[in-house]
Amino acid sequence: ARLGELWPNLRAAVDWAVESGADALGRSLIRPILSEIILRSHYEIGDWIERLLEITSPDDDEALVFGLYWAAHRYSVSQDPKAYQRLVDRFGEPNHVFLRHGRALTEDDYEAMAEWTPEAVIELRRRGDDHLAERAEINVATAWLNLGRYTECDARLAELLDRYREQGPPTFVNWTLLLLGYSSSFQGAQDRADSYFDQAIAVEVPPGTHTPNKPLEARAAFRRGNHLRAFRTLRSHITELLASDNMQAGSIACIEFINMTTHLGRHDEAAAMLGYLETTGMLDNPAWRSLVLDSSDTLAATGSHPADGDPIRDHRQALEYMRDALERLEHPLLPDR
Repeated sequence: ARLGELWPNLRAAVDWAVESGADALGRSLIRPILSEIILRSHYEIGDWIERLLEITSPDDDEALVFGLYWAAHRYSVSQDPKAYQRLVDRFGEPNHVFLRHGRALTEDDYEAMAEWTPEAVIELRRRGDDHLAERAEINVATAWLNLGRYTECDARLAELLDRYREQGPPTFVNWTLLLLGYSSSFQGAQDRADSYFDQAIAVEVPPGTHTPNKPLEARAAFRRGNHLRAFRTLRSHITELLASDNMQAGSIACIEFINMTTHLGRHDEAAAMLGYLETTGMLDNPAWRSLVLDSSDTLAATGSHPADGDPIRDHRQALEYMRDALERLEHPLLPDR
């Protein structure tokens, strides 16, 4: 809330620094809030970082690493590795652990993430960026989760959960519980997964926080038979993702959308989003595929396929498609578009 109040002044200060060529001042203004790129929807910080890169000396490797590393976080959230590559092509890629870690993030390369995140954490702590290091710690568990290394993943998450419950912040408690939930789900322990998800949803996090709480709330409402609430909750989440350019979280919303629409017999809509999810590579991982397996089998058995039109391959287009479909479910008298 305090940052929101200060934002206009911060924007003016960054504008002044960029216009004056004071790139070091600009970095000092942005540095304390870098975690907002990862935690919440302050995507404007990414624009500021790229404006500072424009006025950074090509010989200043330290400044280039700063800019490129946090640009990588921005493009990881927006799921746009090509945009990150354009920056690297323009400004170079100094040999630094941060940039190896950043590239792993933008490319969803979990092997590389598992390899380079621990070194990035050490370097962040050496620089005194402990809060950023705490967030990066979660990357290790995320990588192990996606690599199927569940024993290591769960042990690390249990350790982190104890730490975050003691020292905060609530957002990290929420994320750790969510990852424990997905790990349990992937291992077939659905009751334990639901318990973790319920605990995660109960954690109060600031508005705009990047979390799949709402898709999980929508799933729970749908299972209780409160379909209208489920549609509204999921649509509200998707609207937030579009506003903040958070394409990273779209796949979780897509999973819940597929399962809801398949259950309702709206097979064309479910098939359209299943086809999109196939293009993301997410379903190449059997663990994630297991979350839509029943729906996938139903769609295959009924011979369902997307309605006429070009397949959905763009993240933003997929979110807009789901948003519009959910609006029709909320308001059945709306014409199909």
